[in-house]
Amino acid sequence: HGSRNIGATNVARVCGTSWGIAVFVLDLLKGVLPVAAWTFSRFFQGWAGELLELAPVFAGFGAILGHVFPIYLGFRGGRGVATAAGVFLVLTPAAAGIALATWALLLAVFRYVSLASVAAALALMGAQALVDEKAFRGRFPVTAFVAVAVALVILRHAPNIRRLISGTEHKIGAKRAPEAPAETKPLV
Repeated sequence: HGSRNIGATNVARVCGTSWGIAVFVLDLLKGVLPVAAWTFSRFFQGWAGELLELAPVFAGFGAILGHVFPIYLGFRGGRGVATAAGVFLVLTPAAAGIALATWALLLAVFRYVSLASVAAALALMGAQALVDEKAFRGRFPVTAFVAVAVALVILRHAPNIRRLISGTEHKIGAKRAPEAPAETKPLV
């Protein structure tokens, strides 16, 4: 239904705000939990050795890819913003906090989720480079992962960016014009 996207924004539009918030929280946890398991677990330190440094990055990358390209939905998933936010809240909390503040501010001012999401992704990249003093030395794998994740989020928002430019993107809380019935295709 709606945009046929499994993300929180579409769920909120189709099912209501409460369901959208629930999906956002679950998508955020989808990013937090695997990264936190590797980052904070002493269990893995015994056998992971040097891999322990990269394991949270790989776990986060897997969480984001699994959300954006889920096998069980024919590789058609969400945009990856909430899951990426969860990943980076663990990997680089200061930069993620700046990105989330950027997202909230732009959403409040302009009411475009897509604009807020793309700007937050760019803010994450800038904040990682500025806030993390080891961004280009000891934590370069995290910084490179931030760049890859930001590129993926922006690419996934390409249709939204086109609609923003053309002035046809939907704002949060705005009423949509009635659409003509369209033939629906199954997701799978």
